[in-house]
Amino acid sequence: MSLASDRRDSLVRYTSRLADKLHGLRPGEHRVLAAQMLKGIGKRCEVDHAHLYLSRLKEGPQLSLFAEWSRTSAPSLSSKLQRVALGLVGGEAAELLPAGTAVYCAMNGQAEACSRLVTGILRELKCAAYEMIPIRISKRLRGVIAVGHDRGPSHLDSACQHLVQLTGHVFIGSYRAACRESIRARNHRQWRNVANGSCDFALVLDSALEIMKVVPFRNQEPPAITGLRLQDIVTRNLYEPVQRMVADAIKSGTARTCDFLTLQEIGKQHSFNCRIEPGGDTAESACTLYLANNDAERAAADELIQMREQLAQASRLSISGNLSSELAHQLTQPLQVIEYQA
Repeated sequence: MSLASDRRDSLVRYTSRLADKLHGLRPGEHRVLAAQMLKGIGKRCEVDHAHLYLSRLKEGPQLSLFAEWSRTSAPSLSSKLQRVALGLVGGEAAELLPAGTAVYCAMNGQAEACSRLVTGILRELKCAAYEMIPIRISKRLRGVIAVGHDRGPSHLDSACQHLVQLTGHVFIGSYRAACRESIRARNHRQWRNVANGSCDFALVLDSALEIMKVVPFRNQEPPAITGLRLQDIVTRNLYEPVQRMVADAIKSGTARTCDFLTLQEIGKQHSFNCRIEPGGDTAESACTLYLANNDAERAAADELIQMREQLAQASRLSISGNLSSELAHQLTQPLQVIEYQA
């Protein structure tokens, strides 16, 4: 018998409250809330056990138990269910879960479920069925919410499974975003420490590429350009490549590097090495540009180019001189012969 409508409505309201609680949480705080989420799902879906697995794809499809909840005093399975190959949950499950289809596994007449692994889980939990509901984000399997119960295959119908998927989607989406932000913030802090010894100043930009703040380093006096747009300080012929690089860094969440010249309108023209770090100290910060003046390197490079051009020109003149001498020698030889015969 499937869940009553009031239970489904309660799960919808719970998912809405869960989304509010997840806002602004760090990755470690998600783990604490995950057990509470499973408890909320378990009580509203009238099941005895609930597990949340996260999917990893780096070394082939794998599932790792992230959080668990049990109505009874069942033993923890966390240590036994880390980086489990997806194929170990059964051939059918390995095909259906990535496609977004739930899988119901129960003990059959031979006391075996859909795989030896699931059979072992059922024996540990002391229940008859293990129902796995996939959580897909961007068309890829990102997690599984599995519930253990004794209520038969019709207990959770497709509508209820969809509500559980929605709850899992909200949680896993928030957790993945928090992990990305944590990595980005750590990289930002690490690069800021490097910048303290190697950069002149940094520009914090918002989503419109307007300069929100100028951060000085090494006791340098930064230019007064707060409030200007990036296109107001970069030379016009270099702005579009720099803009594309900044947009790519923000979209991909990966640092980028480039060089550019500042306009003479904001003072003396300077050349800078630039590292573009996505994010910043506040939520409004789209990216931070760390700038190191490379006028000396650029002048040395220009001088080297000039020296090479001068060397090439001297080489060409030397070759021309040799050719002229050879031609003159060839012309004088017949004249000398004629004079001798005369």
